[in-house]
Amino acid sequence: MKASIIKAFIPIIYLLLGTYIGSNFFSKKTPFFLPQNKIQELQNFIFNEYVDSINIDSITELTIEKMLKSLDPHSTYIPLKEINAVSENMQGSFEGIGVEFEIQKDTIVVVAPIIGGPSEKIGIKSGDRIVVVEEDTIANKRINNNKVIRLLRGKKGTKVNVFIKRRGVSKWIPFSIIRDKIPLYSVDAAYHITPSTFYIKINRFSETTFSEFKNKTDNLNSQSIKNVILDLRGNPGGYLHSCVQVMDEFLKKGTPIVYTKGKNRDKKEYFSTKKGVFQESNIIVLIDEGSASASEIIAGAIQDNDRGTIIGRRSFGKGLVQEQWFFDDGSALRLTTAKYYTPTGRSIQRPYKDSETYYNEHIDRFKTGEVYFKDSINIVDTIQFKTPKGKIVYGGGGIIPDLYVPYDTTIFTSQFYHLINTGLISDFSFYYADKNRADIRSNNIPNTCFSEFLNFLLIDKREEVVFFNEKEKLYLKAYVEASVARNINGRESFYPIIHRKDPYLIEALKQINKN
Repeated sequence: MKASIIKAFIPIIYLLLGTYIGSNFFSKKTPFFLPQNKIQELQNFIFNEYVDSINIDSITELTIEKMLKSLDPHSTYIPLKEINAVSENMQGSFEGIGVEFEIQKDTIVVVAPIIGGPSEKIGIKSGDRIVVVEEDTIANKRINNNKVIRLLRGKKGTKVNVFIKRRGVSKWIPFSIIRDKIPLYSVDAAYHITPSTFYIKINRFSETTFSEFKNKTDNLNSQSIKNVILDLRGNPGGYLHSCVQVMDEFLKKGTPIVYTKGKNRDKKEYFSTKKGVFQESNIIVLIDEGSASASEIIAGAIQDNDRGTIIGRRSFGKGLVQEQWFFDDGSALRLTTAKYYTPTGRSIQRPYKDSETYYNEHIDRFKTGEVYFKDSINIVDTIQFKTPKGKIVYGGGGIIPDLYVPYDTTIFTSQFYHLINTGLISDFSFYYADKNRADIRSNNIPNTCFSEFLNFLLIDKREEVVFFNEKEKLYLKAYVEASVARNINGRESFYPIIHRKDPYLIEALKQINKN
C-alpha cells in the first residue's frame, strides 16, 4: 500500500518538474540545483504530512528517471552509488592492486597482473591463488566478484597484505601491496596480422584511448603498413574527442569527420588537423549491431569520405550527443543536447518511441533475418546521400556496411554458447594453462590441447555437447586455444589465434588480397 501511494505522487512531481526545465537551465561549470519553489513545497508537504515515513530522495530520483525516459533512450540519471564505476570506465583507470582475476572453485586466481601495476612490480604471477587478505582466509568461502573488488580495490597509497599459493611452492608466499592507479585499457589488441597489414581492436573510446592508440602505433614504419583493419565490433562509443583524435590518424588534413547540432547548440564541425600515421594506408573498418555512437562516427567518416571499406553488419544507430552535469550530492545527469551528422549530412540515429523497444531492436534483427541476409536490412530513412565519388549511403538507422558478413549459425551454435555460458571453456582453459604454464612459450599451444578439452567434457559428463559440425569444431578449437593463450600471456594473446577462424577477418583479408 505504501509503495503504491508513493508511486502515485511521481506523475504529479514529474509534471511540476517538467515545467521548470528551460533551455538555459544547466551550466557545465558548476553543479546545478532544481528550482526551490513548487517542487520543494510538494516535497516538504509530503515529508511533513504523509502518514508513514518515506525517503523523499528516492521519490525525487524516481521522478528524474521517469522524466528522462520520456525524452530519449540516452538521457540518463546516474545515482551517486554508480558514479565511480561509470567514471572509472570512461576515465580509463581505477585504484587497486592491478590484477585480472577469475574465481575458480571459490578461490581468487590471478589470470594476469596488469603490466606496470603494483602486483606485477612486486612479483605476483599468472596462476597465483590469493588465499588470504589481511589475515582473513578467503579461499573456499563462496567468494564473488563484488567481494573481491571490495577487498582489493582502495585508495592509491594504501596497503593490503595478502598470502599467495603458487604452483610448485609448498608454503604460502606473503606480499604487501601498495595500491596505485590501474589503467583500464580500451585498445584490446594491436599487431601485424600480415607483414603489411596492421590490426587494431578498440573496445570503447575513453579518456586514454588515443594515448593507448599512439603507444601501439608510434614505433611503426608507416610506409610498410599498406592496410589497416580497425575492429570496432561491440564498441558502444564513448568520448567524442577521443574518436576524433583517432580518426585524425587516418585522414588528410582538413577532411571533415563529423559535425554536431542541436536546438540550443550551434553547429560544431570537426576536421582532421594533421598528417596521420595511416593517411596513406588502405582502411577496413569492422562493425556489427553492437557498434554505436563514436564507433559509428568513425565508420561514417571513412565511408562518407570514400576513405575505406566498411565490413560487417548494420551498426546500432546512436546519433545523439550527451553532456554531463552534476547535482550537488555528486550524482549526475547525462542529457542529450545535440545530434551528430556524418560528413555527407546524414544522421544515423534510429527512431525511438520508448527505451524498451529501442534497446530490444537488436533482437528484432534476428527475428527479421537481418543478421543472416543482407536483403533483410531495414533502411529506415530512404533519403539518399552521396559520397564525393557518388556512392549512395543512407541515414536514420545506423551505418550500413559496404560488405555484409552474415551471422554464421554453423559456428555460433547453441552448443557453443552453452560451453561459454556454463564456464566450461573458461574452467578448462585455466586448468590447462595452469598445468602447462612452464612449458608453453608465446602462443604455441600444443595440438593435443583440443583433444584434452573434449576429454574434459566427457569427464565432466557433458556428453551432449561434444558432437560438433566440422566448421563449429574448427572455430571452437581456435577459441579454446586462444583462451588458454590469454590465461598464460595476457588478453592480447587471444586475438591472433581466434582471428584464424574469424569470419570477419577472413572477409577483410580477402578484400585486401583483391586489391
